[in-house]
Amino acid sequence: LALAEQVAAKGALAASEMRFRKLHEQGWDFIALFDQDLVIRYASPSINRYFGGKADGAGVDVSAKKIHPDNVARVESARKAAMAQPGVPVTIEHRLSGDDGHWLTVEACFTNHFDDPDIGALVYTARDISGRLEAERRQHESEERYRFLFENNPLPMWVYDKKTLAFLEVNRAAVSQYGYTREEFLAMTLRDIRPPEDVPALEEEVKSDRRREGRIWTHQRKDGSLLKAAVWSQDSHLSGKPERMILAENVTARVAAEQALRESEERYRFLFELSPDAVFVHRNNIILFANEATARLLGTESAQALIGRDWHAFVPVKDWPRIDKRAAALTGGERTFLMPGELRFMTAQGRQIQVEAVGARVAIDGAPAIMSVIRDITERRQAEAERLADAHRQRDTLVREAHHRIKNHLQGLGGLLNQHKRKHPALQEPLD
Repeated sequence: LALAEQVAAKGALAASEMRFRKLHEQGWDFIALFDQDLVIRYASPSINRYFGGKADGAGVDVSAKKIHPDNVARVESARKAAMAQPGVPVTIEHRLSGDDGHWLTVEACFTNHFDDPDIGALVYTARDISGRLEAERRQHESEERYRFLFENNPLPMWVYDKKTLAFLEVNRAAVSQYGYTREEFLAMTLRDIRPPEDVPALEEEVKSDRRREGRIWTHQRKDGSLLKAAVWSQDSHLSGKPERMILAENVTARVAAEQALRESEERYRFLFELSPDAVFVHRNNIILFANEATARLLGTESAQALIGRDWHAFVPVKDWPRIDKRAAALTGGERTFLMPGELRFMTAQGRQIQVEAVGARVAIDGAPAIMSVIRDITERRQAEAERLADAHRQRDTLVREAHHRIKNHLQGLGGLLNQHKRKHPALQEPLD
């Protein structure tokens, strides 16, 4: 039984050594054993693969040629330190050159095991850390770029904890725009820059994780003044916490301008729709918009029925040159508006009406157009014609009456003069 146990133990040991040897021979870690003369007595297969030949038997001077010139003194210093401290590992980072001239960076260790009868050598072990260092370098460069962009971004930016809403970092633009110092920011939460009535909506948005990029929020500065900010966000875990990065563009002026534009358009729409005069906009003679007063004036069923029609259809053909000349003064840039002028229009039912028209050059969707305002003056002109006719009748009556009365007086005066001629024959000639 004891013999069987010994055999089993030796078999297990052999199997363990075989596994270790295979892992060791197929691994990428470098292992070299130097004797007292600093000659390599054993080199792991990974060294031979990397250097393109067998390293066994090479002296320390040959090995030094594989070390980057800038690192030779440091490696030699580490080797001497290890020789002076048996059993104490001395680590060092340096660069090695392969047979193709490619440099890799290794994390190496010298350990003096000359006093260990099982080893009896200066052990050099190294592990390739080039990939790790390159990844760290790229990460560092990425973080530097991020830090540069974050700090120097002209728009306010900050990072906050999604759970607590506490500010984790802010840039200079945020400090400048909101009036808080960086230290004050980092002692606050996102709630502190929102008006109290907005806080529930903020918390609901964060809780539901619903983000609307470019959404406009009201923010509050340290001095209590309010601003409108368009917000864009990006989730990250740079601090190891669930965090969110915010970019907040101050759009207060834009929001105010848009509000003013909306109000102006509302006023325009109000005046356009409710004007008692006919108002329509046309481009290249085609009607783009018209109010209901235009439909009533021209006898169509609705303003919509006028859209897309050529307004020449409502003007007598012989008047087209005149109206085209007026329109050309606007479209050609000669005038920006036209003084009132009288035109003749035809209704959809063929009735001719007299109108007074004014026009102005406007922009619709960025392209020039003409807005015309026309007023029906048919009844006014008829009333004026009747007034003139009545005045003419009154004048004729007055003339006839004056003619009759003056004629009678002149006849009486002639009779008196004839009497004087008979009494005074000498005055006949001047009296005639």
